[in-house]
This record gives sequence, structure tokens and C-alpha cells, in this order.
Amino acid sequence: MPRWLHSLRDRLRRRQRQQRLESSLCDALVDQSRVAIMIFDEDNLLVRANEPARALTGWPLDEMLGKHYRNFIALPAELIEPGADYNRVLCSRLGTGAIEATRLDLLTRDGKVIPVMTSSAALRVHGQYRGWACFFWDIRRQIELEREALRRRQQAEELAAMAREIGMISEQDQRLSELLERACRVLDLDLAAWGMLDENREELIWTAAHGLGADQLLGPLRIVRNSPLIQTLMAGQTYIYSSGGILDPHLSPLPLHAFTVIPYRLRARSQGVLLGACRRAGALAGEDLLLFSHLGAYLSTAAENVQLLKDMRHLAVLEERQRLAGEIHDHIGQVLTFLGMRLHVVDKALAQNDLATAAEEVAGLRQVVASAHQEIRASLYDLRKSAQPRSPLLDRWKKLLDDFANRTGIATRIETPWRPTLVLPQPIEAQLTRILQEALANTRHHSGASTVTVQAHVDRATLFITIEDDGCGFDTTAPADPHRFGLTLMRERAAAIGARLTIQSARGQGTRISLELPLPSREEAEHEYEAVTHPAG
Repeated sequence: MPRWLHSLRDRLRRRQRQQRLESSLCDALVDQSRVAIMIFDEDNLLVRANEPARALTGWPLDEMLGKHYRNFIALPAELIEPGADYNRVLCSRLGTGAIEATRLDLLTRDGKVIPVMTSSAALRVHGQYRGWACFFWDIRRQIELEREALRRRQQAEELAAMAREIGMISEQDQRLSELLERACRVLDLDLAAWGMLDENREELIWTAAHGLGADQLLGPLRIVRNSPLIQTLMAGQTYIYSSGGILDPHLSPLPLHAFTVIPYRLRARSQGVLLGACRRAGALAGEDLLLFSHLGAYLSTAAENVQLLKDMRHLAVLEERQRLAGEIHDHIGQVLTFLGMRLHVVDKALAQNDLATAAEEVAGLRQVVASAHQEIRASLYDLRKSAQPRSPLLDRWKKLLDDFANRTGIATRIETPWRPTLVLPQPIEAQLTRILQEALANTRHHSGASTVTVQAHVDRATLFITIEDDGCGFDTTAPADPHRFGLTLMRERAAAIGARLTIQSARGQGTRISLELPLPSREEAEHEYEAVTHPAG
């Protein structure tokens, strides 16, 4: 045999051995791979599959072979639009290896759908297309984790929204039940409740509840001594009960068998208590328990805020009572004292049969009663307005002057080089307004003026106010009329708030009342000044 023929035979044998080795390595790669692999020929029929692919689909290997790829692979239903031929597009892309790591569905023998990530590769032998291979990764666990992560994020967002709402609660019981209902929905609870524990009396009362058995939990307080629940909460520990054993008397009426109760310290000897309960075992564990405890922390903060608000309102009521007492003492009390003194004069005149003097005194007393009546009506008007949002002082004075002008026909205006948004403490504003009202009353009754002008400006933390009319004026050196004490009251009101009041007047020259008031610190009042090019009025 020629030497060249021996050489050719040897090369053919080596190539065959190499091909057998490559084929056995490919077989080993397919068979031993942990990734599911399916190989289809140029007609899209299955010619090879490994054990992971068989396990995923549930088909016996011999029944899988020869089936079309549509028996195993499909687009997810949510990606299919009506009328579109996705099978042809999918086939062309899979067969050419154009799909890389895309989301598809793997169809099982019993009709189930398994979400998988898929990649494909075109197979060529000696440059000729012979089919394609498809690789599958089961992503059910990944999808489950993504859904769980989404659920946790939604829970966190919902609880964050609840926390913002809790911070705005002015009356705790008003919306607490609604918040507990949302907590049941977010955390998949059958019952949620909020209560208060008085450690001195060892008593627990539930103030709000939502869910299964809520009506049985609320109601009159049932005192249970030596309760494991109360003892655990008083020790500052979380009470956890799962089915089995003897249920605590506080919880025994409820148709649930898994409870978690968390205490939150509020004041020295009291606690807020948050309860969550479920019918299923193992509820409120891990992340759910952490979120539930955060909700309880928000509620306890809200409870503290509500109590502080109640305390502040109580103090405000006391302060208002003190202010009213001062009003009665300063004005009504003085009026009654004055009336009592002048009635003695009337009695004496009548005893002496001096009817002219008695009639004069009675006429003066009528004026005093009319002035007192006006003052009382102004006080009642302020009380009705006190519940409304407070506006800047000069804005309210502008309205007061407009009302005065409409009633009397006397023109009014406010002049100021600035437009202050001045808000002072209520007692100070009340006294300033009383002074203005008294000045307007004097103008209406005694001056015959046609115009009243109010000027105001701030200089070096001092508020300067002048009230001026163009009326007939009066002699400030003349003895005071015993029936008229408005000017005296104005001086007393100014002194009560630390202001200095002066009165300038002369017959035929009108009257000018000036007031200087040191402004409170910024902790007591807010005032900002915006420059304007023309006076407000």
C-alpha cells in the first residue's frame, strides 16, 4: 500500500476519534448540565433533552422526542396581543439564536405553566444549519421573591402614609379604628386593637379595635387580676400566644388563637398597647412583626401628642377663664360699683325731695348702663370670633372701622407706612381692640366728628398707634364727668399690657389718643413687615 494512502487512512482515523470525542463531550455537557436543555432540528422538532428539562416539563423522555417546540415553549399570556402571530416570530428568533435571556413560559405535560428565563443558540454542522438549542432557568423562586419584595415595599409605603396621617390626628379616637382597619389589610391580620394599660390599677381597656371579634374586645372594662397578659405587659415585654394551653382571660372571648401584644411606654405609670391577632399559626413574625411594632410606635407618639393637646386646651380654657374674670373685674365690676355709689346719691336726693338732682343722676346712670351694655356685646362678639383662625391685627381693625363707618356715617381710614402682618398674644390684642372701641364710642357719642383716622407703625420693637378725630374736642383740664369713665378705662387697659397712653384734645381741635406698646419677643408673637408704596386704607 502506498505510503500516502497509509497517511490518509491515519488522518481519517484521527479525525473520527476526534469527532467521537467531541460528540461524547457534547453528550456529557447536555446530560450532566444542571440547566434544562432542549435541542430541536431544522423542522423545530425535539431531538434531544436532558434530565432537568424532563423534570421541569414532566414528560417521559421517549414521549418528548419528535414533538414540536410549541408543545413546550410559549410567550407569557400578558405579552400576547389579539391577532398577532407570535408563534412564527418566536420560532424565527429562537431558531436563529436571536433571543438572549428573555422571559418565556415552559409548558408541562399536565397543563401547568412554569415561568423561565430562556436563551437559545443556532446549531450548524460544517456551516450548514441543522437546528437550535434552548436553555431554561426556572425563575419561580425569583418571581416569588420579587412579589414578596413588592409586597414589603407596599406595606412600608402604606405604613409610612399611615404614620403621616397619625401625626395629623387631633382626636385620637376619631380615626383610630380606620387606621387599625388599614393595618389589618396591609399586614393580613384578622384583628387589630389599641388600648391603654394603667399600671397603678393593673387594668387594661381597649379604646379602638377592628376585625374579627372587635365588638367582644371593646366595651366595659373587665378587671382581671394576675392576668399573664397584664403581668407581661407591665414587665415591658411583648406578649405572644399561639394555639395551645390556657388562653388569657382578657383574650378568651375572641374567636382567634394567635395573639401578639406589644407595650409602648407613654407616661410614668401608663402604657399604650397594640394587639394583632390571626387565625393562622405563625402570624406576625419576622418582617411583619417589625412593621407592626413600627405602627405601634407611631400610635404611641400620636397618643402622647393627643394628651399634650388636651393639656394645652385645658390650660387655654383656664387662661380664657382668667381673662374673662379680668374683664368682669376691670369693667363690669367697676360699672356695678359706680352704679351702687350713684344710686346712693339718687336715694339721698329723693329723701330730700330734690327731684331735679335725682332725674339728672338717673339720666347719667342710663348712659352708664348703655355704655356697659355696648361693652358686654363687644365681649360676646370677641368670644364668638375666638374660635375662628386669627388674622393680622390691622386687618381686623380695618373691618371694625368699616363696620363703624357703615353704622354711624363717620368716615374711617387706617394709615401706615408699612403693611404689617402683626399677630400678638390674645390678651394684648383684646385690650388694644377694647381701647379702639372705646375711642370710637366716645367719637360717636360726644365729638360730632366726620372722620376718624388710625395710624400705626413699628419702630425699634415698639408699636405706635394713634386714634384721631376731627370733632369738637374737649378741655382735658376740666373736672371729669362722674358719669363718663371711658378714658379712665382706656388708661387702665393700656397699663395692663405695659403700654403708655396719652390723650391730647382742645375745644374745637378734635381729640388725639396715642399709645406706645413694646412688642413681645418672637417667641410670643410673629410680626413681619412688607414695604408698600402707598398707605393702606
